[in-house]
Amino acid sequence: VTAFGLFGLLHVNYDSATDFISGNGHIKTFQRHVSYRPGEPKPVKACFVILARNQDWRSLRESIKHMEDRFNHRFNYPYVFLNDQPFSDEFKNMTQSMTLADVHYGQIAPEHWSYP
Repeated sequence: VTAFGLFGLLHVNYDSATDFISGNGHIKTFQRHVSYRPGEPKPVKACFVILARNQDWRSLRESIKHMEDRFNHRFNYPYVFLNDQPFSDEFKNMTQSMTLADVHYGQIAPEHWSYP
């Protein structure tokens, strides 16, 4: 299972993100405070893209639960699952039941899924 998240490093309070900037060979951090209020547009347009196969749904449960419990239950960023085969109903039902966010499924052509 490969998961790609599109977000910065988050602090435990989830109210600010930390970005790392390299300057003069030194790494320094700066704080960027983000305000998310219900009903307001989200400042960042993003989604979680996850490459998975149908048989991966059991191992994905823990990852999705962790992401929802710690982060996404407040922001509802959508999930995009990609596979080289059509997703099974079992996979779709499990992934949709774990989040209130939109969930989308896509199929990648087999020649693009594997190594060139």
